[in-house]
Amino acid sequence: MKKYTYILIVISFLYSCNNTTQSNNKTQTNETDLKNSVNNGANSDEKKHQYLTIEGNDIWVREISKTGKVIMKLNTGNKCIILEKGEEQNINGFIDNWYKIEFNEKQGWVFGSQTSVKSRKNETEEDKNKKLQDTYTKIIEIIQSGKTEKLNSFFYDKKMIIIITNPGVYTVGHFHKNLKALHYLHNNIKNCKLKFEIWPKFQMENETWSKSGCFAENIKSDNGGFYKIFKSTEKEALGKFSKKEFQKVKLFGQISSIRIIDTKIITRFYFTYKNGKWLLLAVDNSDFSA
Repeated sequence: MKKYTYILIVISFLYSCNNTTQSNNKTQTNETDLKNSVNNGANSDEKKHQYLTIEGNDIWVREISKTGKVIMKLNTGNKCIILEKGEEQNINGFIDNWYKIEFNEKQGWVFGSQTSVKSRKNETEEDKNKKLQDTYTKIIEIIQSGKTEKLNSFFYDKKMIIIITNPGVYTVGHFHKNLKALHYLHNNIKNCKLKFEIWPKFQMENETWSKSGCFAENIKSDNGGFYKIFKSTEKEALGKFSKKEFQKVKLFGQISSIRIIDTKIITRFYFTYKNGKWLLLAVDNSDFSA
């Protein structure tokens, strides 16, 4: 009987030790799970948001992108939550996206080039020249198709473009909604690779160019002369156009920055650069020999 009592005591002791060990292990497991849960929660909270850091001092944050009221100014090192990626814009040669951000519980829009998420460096002259070549090629392709109404998306003013001609002795200019007035162009104009240099000289005596090809020349305000054309016939022009339209001609002259000539035809194209795009201001079809 004593033998059986001894065995029961040993079994009871072993069972008690086992329960204590399991209890200790369970406590340790619960503590580990809690730590992991906290850590994972912190990581997941961090992963929930994307961040950007401001680069520069007094960087404007606007109420809405592009033209919104400035609602705060941030400085280098300020870390902001990215809420939304907005549209792309070209500002002073920097091409980037706008970002909706949150900083100290205030929300607004900041331009990407002024932050750690900036996407591109300052646009180079080579970049702009490539864009002009691409734009000119598309314009020529549309003219060749005869569907000139599709060119409006390339106009600086979506509703109007200046076309210059000299039907008689004098050179005149008019506003047009499209290039149908130059319908003959689609049979004569060809695609060509632009040479970014000063135009060759036009020799009046035999009506030829000193060099042949397609040339894109940088020009100063109204160096193309189409404002001067209107100015020289201001009375006639004001008789056909409103004062507001005449002021628009003046503006076109001031912002024209490049002109293109294909020496195989007499037509010249005048462009301006705005928000990362080349836009067409005027087409000059006047005769050099006039």
